[in-house]
Amino acid sequence: PGMMVCHVLLAAVTIAWVSKSTVTAPPPQNGTVMSVVGVLFKDAPTFLFFLSSLLIGQGFGVVFAYQFLLLSDLGDRGMIMGLATLCTCLTEVPVLYYSEHMIKPLVSVLLCSTTRST
Repeated sequence: PGMMVCHVLLAAVTIAWVSKSTVTAPPPQNGTVMSVVGVLFKDAPTFLFFLSSLLIGQGFGVVFAYQFLLLSDLGDRGMIMGLATLCTCLTEVPVLYYSEHMIKPLVSVLLCSTTRST
């Protein structure tokens, strides 16, 4: 649980920092994948955003893998695992849809709370 809180806090601070910065990298000229990746990673806030997204994704992947291992050890044959995945997806859809309205008020609160604790 403590590691998950660290991941969420890191993502919130990174998102707040990225939302305050402006991307100054020029658009790619030839449209190849490497040119687009190069433009994305030239800007430090954008790179940190993708890095935190990668770390959070790995953290959630580990949690869900151990959740399914625990459920299979408890004797589940797939029904509860499927319901757990369904519940996860059903809660993600409204959160992603309303994320813009939720992030704006939370950014200032999270920034204030992280600067007070340091």
